[in-house]
Order: sequence, then C-alpha cells, then structure tokens
Amino acid sequence: DKTGTQRLGKPAVGEIIPAPGHGEAERLQLASAVETSSNRPRDLGILARARAAGMWPGGAAAVTTVPGRGLRRVDADGEIWVGSHAFLAQSGVPVP
Repeated sequence: DKTGTQRLGKPAVGEIIPAPGHGEAERLQLASAVETSSNRPRDLGILARARAAGMWPGGAAAVTTVPGRGLRRVDADGEIWVGSHAFLAQSGVPVP
C-alpha cells in the first residue's frame, strides 16, 4: 500500500485480505517468508508488519520476482504468490 509511503515516508501494510478458510496472521507469516529476500519498499512494509506482530519470517526456498507485479515462492509445501489482486488473478490464484 503506497499510502503508508506517501503519508509516513515509509511503506506500510494497509490491509490483508486472506483467501477463504485462511487467517490474516497465517497469510502474513507466509507473505513475510517470501519477502525476506527482497529489498523493495513494499516488501519491507510487509516485513515490518510481521515483526510488529511478533513474527520472525524464515528464509524462503526458491523465490521468483516478477518485476512490477509480485513474487512467487516454491517449496516442498507448494506455492505462495504475493502481489496485487490483478497479478494474483492473472496467475490463476483464486482471489476473494
């Protein structure tokens, strides 16, 4: 959310919208695990939100950056996609 960047001078998470059947904390933990290898301002906001919630994200397995769109992590447990609503929908990820 660029609102935090514009108002506070640093990135901030405005809202987490988890898929049905998943909790906000669970999604934040997974998203922050993907973001640990990134230095994009938006990703730093996600990491800050996770740390403020007392979470310490572990390192991600294989993370692919899709420039200007988002990130994709693949490991033995499956895939995690982090990005905009449009990016997720175009990637075939069901979005609420």
